[in-house]
Amino acid sequence: MKTRYKTRRMSASILLLCGLAAGFPTVAAPTALSPEQVAELYIGMFVNRDMDQAAELVEYLRPDFGGNAAYDLQEYRKEVAALAGQHKERASAMAAELPAEQRAKMEKGFLDYMLTVDYVISQAKCKATDHTIEPNDVTRELGEGNKDDVIATVAYACEIPAVDDAIIAKLQAAQTAEDAAQFERAAADFRKAMQSSSRRTSVTGEASLYRHGLAGVWTNANPSVWLDPIVEGVPSFQPDTGSDW
Repeated sequence: MKTRYKTRRMSASILLLCGLAAGFPTVAAPTALSPEQVAELYIGMFVNRDMDQAAELVEYLRPDFGGNAAYDLQEYRKEVAALAGQHKERASAMAAELPAEQRAKMEKGFLDYMLTVDYVISQAKCKATDHTIEPNDVTRELGEGNKDDVIATVAYACEIPAVDDAIIAKLQAAQTAEDAAQFERAAADFRKAMQSSSRRTSVTGEASLYRHGLAGVWTNANPSVWLDPIVEGVPSFQPDTGSDW
């Protein structure tokens, strides 16, 4: 019987949720940044794991968090360092569903694939390209104090590595055939090809940033919105599952 794997949502482990602070009153006027600039700080932190941009984002957000840090950067560093171990644990759990004689090779293949996705995420070259602003009707209904709340929808594009279709086909064929040895080799080849490729393909996404009042900062509490288009841009090892695996 064919085994289907729900690995696309491995991005959940890469979100690196770092202790978002909430419930503090707004203080001191924030640095004025455009929605595009703020989007690129979020991308720098949650996609590229750039600690300088993470620190800049935390400083930008402080006025909306009572002067406190919106994210715990010390914890963030620990989460980044723990990613490789988390991928290994997930690969082992996936392989545990298979016959004993296939587990070691399939686990290696799963791990190579996950590390490839992780590499693509961290190396993505992203640029916020445009934004539109509209009233935040939900919060405005809560009272006069929210009458100036707005939502900015920011469009962004990311360049990520691309490889020949033949490499992807080999990977998918191995998984479909449930050939553990072939899958292990194909996943290793896929990882090597993606990490050394000079070819690039573009993926696009949109994310919402929220601002409270005229003097508030642009915020987003859902890091997955920056990650998902990139993760979904990596070819699946399962040919019949589209972007939902």
